[in-house]
Amino acid sequence: MNPIPCLAWRPRNAVIIFLSSFLLLVAVPGVSESLTPAQVREGTDIRTRVFPPLRKIDLAAVQALTNAERSLLVAYLQASIEDTRSAGDSNFRLDGCPEAFELALLGEDVGRSIIARYYLADPNSGTAQIRRLNDPKMIPLIGKALFKEDPPDSPYGNSPGQGVALLDILHLLQLTHVFSQGMIDWAKSLAGSNSGFREKLTTMRLWYRANEAALKSSNFAGVLPGKILVEAASGGANSMPLGMKEQVPESNLIATGCGLPDKSRGARWLTAGISLATVIAIVFWSCRRIRSDRE
Repeated sequence: MNPIPCLAWRPRNAVIIFLSSFLLLVAVPGVSESLTPAQVREGTDIRTRVFPPLRKIDLAAVQALTNAERSLLVAYLQASIEDTRSAGDSNFRLDGCPEAFELALLGEDVGRSIIARYYLADPNSGTAQIRRLNDPKMIPLIGKALFKEDPPDSPYGNSPGQGVALLDILHLLQLTHVFSQGMIDWAKSLAGSNSGFREKLTTMRLWYRANEAALKSSNFAGVLPGKILVEAASGGANSMPLGMKEQVPESNLIATGCGLPDKSRGARWLTAGISLATVIAIVFWSCRRIRSDRE
């Protein structure tokens, strides 16, 4: 005799067991699917140490990572991104997740490509991330934005995408410290020129096409200056580009990436809890029905 009648093998109970298993399967966060619990714990500890939430990133700690720690951290961040994707978040939300920024800081192309996709969709939203990352390898990934033909300033205050890309690439040319002094001087001269926006943009587009191969192969020493426009309107060749913000020092980088909070994992645990409660309620209801039927 079955001591627990409500768990006897019946078609109705089989359906309950199947639905319960499905609910729990889809609710539990996916990081554990590709990493062991021990790896998840270690990855969390490493990430907290290197990218402390709401605190300055310690780039010395990033550089001090062992190969094993770096590999585990990369795997952990990639799994977290997959977890976010599997939770059903849109690409726009996914592309802005802080894990992508952290992967890019670790030198991972997957992080750079996610940031670039986010930027190309809306340069106004991605500009802060590009400047904070300050990575010259982002130039060929966002160069396509130079050839956008967005209309002039909108009522919401957004600049046309091609104008944002122009300023962001000039920013990277001047402040990443990998280009020749002649290249840096040209970028400063173009930024401070009193020429019109369209002429600056045309000059920048021609420069990009001429140097695209060198940029894509990371041959930054081989990147050459472009056409010289009129002399800077004010401040000389050393003036910062109009509308350009000062570079965010590396010591001030904050571990929140683009600033979008990562809520997906907490939401999925909440879903798991609700699903478990639902399963318990279903089993309890089934037991009561069986008892009432027997009575």
